[in-house]
Amino acid sequence: MRPDKRKEQGYTPENLVPQTAASAVSNGGAAQTFVPTEDIPGEWWKLFRSSELNALIDEAPESQP
Repeated sequence: MRPDKRKEQGYTPENLVPQTAASAVSNGGAAQTFVPTEDIPGEWWKLFRSSELNALIDEAPESQP
């Protein structure tokens, strides 16, 4: 028997706001926009522009089939 089809058609059951609030800071406070029709890149962590996160990913062992 097959499971019931999910009712959600997106990431969350409810609709997401199209844009976040902005912050009045000197660097990185611009509002963010969620675009549900765009793909997330394979190396999604690079979107954070964090050298520390990139270094952790580089140190992680690769999966073996």
